[in-house]
Amino acid sequence: MSDNNYMLEGFLNGQANELDRQRIELIRILSRSGTLPKVADLQVQYIHSQPEMFLIEPGKQLRIGIRLLQQPVLALVALRYGIEWQIWYNAIKKIDGDSRVADLAAARVAVRFMELLPDDHRAELQANFPDDLKDLYNLFKAPNVSLADLENVDITELSKYHKLEAPTQPLNKSWLPIIEQLAVPTEALMMSGGDLRLNIETKNLLNVYGCRPFPRPEAFSFASSTATSVSNIAFDLTQKQREKLIRDSFKNGMAQAYKDQQTDLFERLKHSLHLGKNASLIISPSGTDISLLFAGMCQTLTEKTICHILVASDETGSGVPMALAGRHFADTSALNIPVKKEGLIEGFRDAEVRKIPLRNEAGKLKSGQELDGEVYTALQEALEKGCQPVLHVMDQSKLGYAAPTHDLLEQIRQEFGEKVIVLVDNSQLRMHVSRIEAYLKRGYIITVTGSKFYTGPPFSGALVMPPKFADRVRKCEGNLPLGFNQYYLKSEFVQDTKIGNKLADCYNFGSYLRWFAALVEIERYYRIPVTLRNLGTEIFCEHVAMRIQNSPFLEPLEVQPVSAELPLAEEARTIFPFYILDDGRALSQPEADKLYRLLNQDISALLPDAADDELRIARQVCHIGQPVKVLYHNQQPSAVVRISLGSRILAESWKDRDVSIFFQRVESQMNQVDIVVSKIGLVLKYAKQLSIFA
Repeated sequence: MSDNNYMLEGFLNGQANELDRQRIELIRILSRSGTLPKVADLQVQYIHSQPEMFLIEPGKQLRIGIRLLQQPVLALVALRYGIEWQIWYNAIKKIDGDSRVADLAAARVAVRFMELLPDDHRAELQANFPDDLKDLYNLFKAPNVSLADLENVDITELSKYHKLEAPTQPLNKSWLPIIEQLAVPTEALMMSGGDLRLNIETKNLLNVYGCRPFPRPEAFSFASSTATSVSNIAFDLTQKQREKLIRDSFKNGMAQAYKDQQTDLFERLKHSLHLGKNASLIISPSGTDISLLFAGMCQTLTEKTICHILVASDETGSGVPMALAGRHFADTSALNIPVKKEGLIEGFRDAEVRKIPLRNEAGKLKSGQELDGEVYTALQEALEKGCQPVLHVMDQSKLGYAAPTHDLLEQIRQEFGEKVIVLVDNSQLRMHVSRIEAYLKRGYIITVTGSKFYTGPPFSGALVMPPKFADRVRKCEGNLPLGFNQYYLKSEFVQDTKIGNKLADCYNFGSYLRWFAALVEIERYYRIPVTLRNLGTEIFCEHVAMRIQNSPFLEPLEVQPVSAELPLAEEARTIFPFYILDDGRALSQPEADKLYRLLNQDISALLPDAADDELRIARQVCHIGQPVKVLYHNQQPSAVVRISLGSRILAESWKDRDVSIFFQRVESQMNQVDIVVSKIGLVLKYAKQLSIFA
């Protein structure tokens, strides 16, 4: 039985004429089965003769009674427990054979899994939860379960589900840290190792970016300029990678397992993105965390006052200026430690942040010449004051812009050389690999993320250092600011550097797994023949531009070419920002935000009088790029939303490696764009009923 369909086969065969209502409800609940790990050769059987049964046959199957299936949410949790038990037992059986490890780990995972169910499912579960397991549930739902809790918890009740005899000797304490770190559902791990923006609300299970840490295939998603829910294939492979971490941790120790897999991740990223073998990578939870990391590294490398010249300051992350100044940019750190927003991080010296926005005070986009002049002046002034200038180049912004020009960058390189540190903000990662190579050869540091164009999970950022700068970091005898222990771990740094020695010796599995999921998407994209990538990009993007241009209630935002020297095909414009108009007036940012949220949910229940064809559109979930504040033509405060090409649009179209099917699937994605635009029109039509306008 294949990994992908064993779940449904195990439950649906032979049930066509019985338990129809329960079967339909079970199918509805098992739509969440996309989050259940796929264990090879594991079968699931339902049992009539013992309707209350739930039994794990180690290494073989799960047996589940027919009456339990009549409680679909409880059945889902039981499945999650049983599958997780098999994963841990398979990992431990040849090393130790202690079934209590599997009991403990599976219980911890199942409880966390329950906590990630939507409100209505958790309410149903609470009404049917077995009394004899409530104490265990209450223990594991505590926010911080210590190693001592794991060591002393009574799990004897769980042996009834597999009938194995537990050893009499005490549990091996060396296994407890592995359980503490990795006995967490994959979707929960991918929400860890970052700040509160990764958390999901309990009704629709969406984070602040409107996406989930597990697949959401029902959504039409063109939100890659902001964030995207993880794909089915990336999630499944990330599940398997977590299982490999578990197995390798028991076999070689957790430190070695993490180091080996991190090294493999870095090597594959270097290969896919043409970073070069000698480039160095440091992964970090978010683009803003990368800025903070880089700011700390700069002040560690020099005693001079740092002057950050932040180009496109109006189109970078809102917390970036604070991070560059060495200040907390949120109320919690990436390690989920409470901090005081805007407070100076311990160990940071005062730094200057010179903001150079792309637009003037009237909201008009500046010319390249004007921006170049501001950048050059800022550099000269910083050098005259004896500061260390750090130039932050934008390529590309959240609306598709780039600055300063290539000509000025070349002039700066010729005139100032190594007196200026240059960081290229490539957080959208909408850049041809040849351009990445060119930047690194010039000695520029680059920020990248796997969560924008490549549609990996949110909060997967990295700093890419060329060999010369990386060597400078390795030789540095100083330490990062002391307050960095609230944000970073020693394991996140290049192995032979000293600057991170005072950081905690732990592991950020969340950050690692998010990047692994992003790597899956990057490698999928580059398996597509380059000609098809180029043609698919051109066809899709032309359609989006035309659809926006021809819609009476949409108006495209002015967009300048990214750069005159970019390769044409893969760096064609792929972000399409536009105003939404109501009777000729551009929606304000609060109005655009409300419309954006309504697009991303089923609103059919809010439109009881709508026609059938309208209700079909209303039901469709449409996820696009979040509103960005921009002034309209008459200086009216407004905002634009965005439809963007993400790599997954092309990768999903090529998954069967058939050229004719590839273009049919690209066309299907174009049809989805049409539905997104139609839903915008529908929301505008019923704007008053939907309370769009204040």
